[in-house]
Amino acid sequence: MTDSERIRAIEKLKNLSTNALAKDLGLKAAQTLYDIHKGKHGISKELAEIISAKYLDVNKLWLLTGEGEMLKTEAVDTSHPPIKQSQQNIDPTITSLLNIISEMQKEKSADREALKQELEATRQEREAARQEREHYMKLSQEMLAELKRLGKEEVESDSRPNEASDLGF
Repeated sequence: MTDSERIRAIEKLKNLSTNALAKDLGLKAAQTLYDIHKGKHGISKELAEIISAKYLDVNKLWLLTGEGEMLKTEAVDTSHPPIKQSQQNIDPTITSLLNIISEMQKEKSADREALKQELEATRQEREAARQEREHYMKLSQEMLAELKRLGKEEVESDSRPNEASDLGF
């Protein structure tokens, strides 16, 4: 798939014209996209960064190389660094919002990791409690068996004649 075809696929996915896509991405002019359509140049790393930052579901590797799937199949990629306005010709408000979103994604990842660790600790505690319960159940069963054994011995000893009762005392 050519770079032009990949840009067209994004336009189709987002239901935007070339001009509307350029505007949505915060590009000063749509000429960059038209030049890609004409084959004058390919998708730059900067443009791929802008697109993947704006459309978090779009796979940046696919944008740059055509390899893999167009849409990410995993959770949103939070590995990209905050966008620097000097490198990207986009509105400062958009840059600020994208950086906020990036930070929120990092916090969400950290929260998710903390929850995973808490869940694992809870699982370990539950397993320890289960093992302790099994241990006490086994001890209870052993004690009950011992009580039954002792009770039988007592009943048997009560039913045996002893010398004092045989003599009538």
